[in-house]
Amino acid sequence: LACLADSNALTQKANIKGIDPNAVTDVWLVEMHYRMAVAYLTTVWEKSSAELSTLFAGVKEMECNRRFRLRELMVLFMERGERLWESLPPLAKSVLEILTKAPTDTKKIEANITEIVREK
Repeated sequence: LACLADSNALTQKANIKGIDPNAVTDVWLVEMHYRMAVAYLTTVWEKSSAELSTLFAGVKEMECNRRFRLRELMVLFMERGERLWESLPPLAKSVLEILTKAPTDTKKIEANITEIVREK
């Protein structure tokens, strides 16, 4: 009964001072809680740093691979484009010959149109 009275007295004093009556008041326990929290946060920091380092290394490797493949594709694209443009002059020459041989005389053009219309 005396313990219960002491407990009630401590609860009333804590309420008057605005302190949580369930709060730990032993300094040694408070320090141990602090040390445990620091140890936990240190462990979390070390593990998260290791994971972030691994993640960063993976992203860096992916970026290197992406750039290497993109470079290869760009080289292939440019080589094919160059071949395409190099093959155009012979084609342009034959088209130019056809255009120069095309009749520009009005009578010949009218005759050509009339012939095409009669065929259809």
